[in-house]
Amino acid sequence: MDYTVLDAFAGINLKIPLLSATLTIYDISYFTNTRSTDFAHNHFFHEIYLMLDGQASVVVDAERLPLSSGELLYLAPGVTHHFDYLPGTEFRYCNFAFDIDYKPAELNLPESIKDERFLIQNMRAHPWLRAHDGFGCRAAVDSLCYSQQTHYMGDFIKIRNYMANFFISALQAYSPIKSRPDFIEAITPENERIKNQTLKIAHYIQTHYTDDLSIENVSRALSYSPRHIQRMVSGYFGMSFSNLVLCYRIGHAQHLLYLTDLTIEQISERCGFSSSKIFTRHFKEQHGMTPTEYRHQTRRRNGRDG
Repeated sequence: MDYTVLDAFAGINLKIPLLSATLTIYDISYFTNTRSTDFAHNHFFHEIYLMLDGQASVVVDAERLPLSSGELLYLAPGVTHHFDYLPGTEFRYCNFAFDIDYKPAELNLPESIKDERFLIQNMRAHPWLRAHDGFGCRAAVDSLCYSQQTHYMGDFIKIRNYMANFFISALQAYSPIKSRPDFIEAITPENERIKNQTLKIAHYIQTHYTDDLSIENVSRALSYSPRHIQRMVSGYFGMSFSNLVLCYRIGHAQHLLYLTDLTIEQISERCGFSSSKIFTRHFKEQHGMTPTEYRHQTRRRNGRDG
């Protein structure tokens, strides 16, 4: 990868809105042992170093911090630092200079925003942080370089996203908390969670309505209480659990009546009815005619009767 294309982002001053804050990228630079002349200094902005290859040390407030390939170093504003390495040592690294401003806080923040705020606050609580790049910073930099070289329509949007991905990936690497067991629940709003539960119930019914299906069966399979299942189905479909199962069975029967020459008894069994008599009664209640009458009528209407 030609990392020299990162020089195009020197002094870029690009604002990128995140969920809870605005990320301002001031500068992205690429350095090697032949392009690096460093001395003790500090900045008004934050910095993140990613060591691409080789190794060197960064002296931070008189403390020497070794950096090897694949490691990240965060430096807070005002922290005095400089690179230190032996002559002839080969290394490559890139540097992101940025600032971060919180958006106004809101009540009842979604979990995704809470996560982002936690990651940012963790970073800002330290003068420096060092971590291994285990969350995709190098991949984000590689993608950034590729888009900078290709200049396809839409690459400007992708470049902004890659910069944001690099930042969030670095925050993840620095975080003391690495995983969330409740990830799916956390990213799904309550109303969406209810809808997803209902769709899961509906999917189970749709794939099992030909069986001897009861609300207790679904309860055991999905670990929802029968009362919860009844409430979800009623709220989403406007009908009871038993009526929803019946609708699936009758709907499947309509297809079989029109498309196959199966007997009424065979169709009844394939659709999960305990007897052809019960099937015929329910079918007539829904369509005002018997299954046999429905078969003749639909085939005659579509030129298939005969």
